[in-house]
Amino acid sequence: MELISKLLQERLEQSTPQRMGQRIKELRQKKRLSQTEVTALLGFSSQSVISKVENGQMGLPMERMIDLCQILNTTPEYMFFGIGEKFQKPNGPDLSFMNEDTLNFVKNPANYKSIQNLIIDLQIKKLQEMKK
Repeated sequence: MELISKLLQERLEQSTPQRMGQRIKELRQKKRLSQTEVTALLGFSSQSVISKVENGQMGLPMERMIDLCQILNTTPEYMFFGIGEKFQKPNGPDLSFMNEDTLNFVKNPANYKSIQNLIIDLQIKKLQEMKK
């Protein structure tokens, strides 16, 4: 139980607005994009929006976060929780193995929270199995 508690605490610490903002800033800088450029790509008029997001003072709607992941070539899992690969492969993930219903579920922004919870549950299970 202590291992699970530690993992959950670690994930909570990684998902704070400040930590997420740090990851966004790091990814933006690695892509050599200015805050103004990212703001324009997201369709906002004020550069201060991205500045506030990077400083953990403000969040973005889920649709904009997904757009930001695409702009920064990262995954929602990395952006929100620091989980997995920092950068996606050039063509993004291969989803060709999914049937149409599964693909529609994965692409629906309303399901992102459920998918994130599933990822965390799978990681916990993996750690429990490693402990045995």
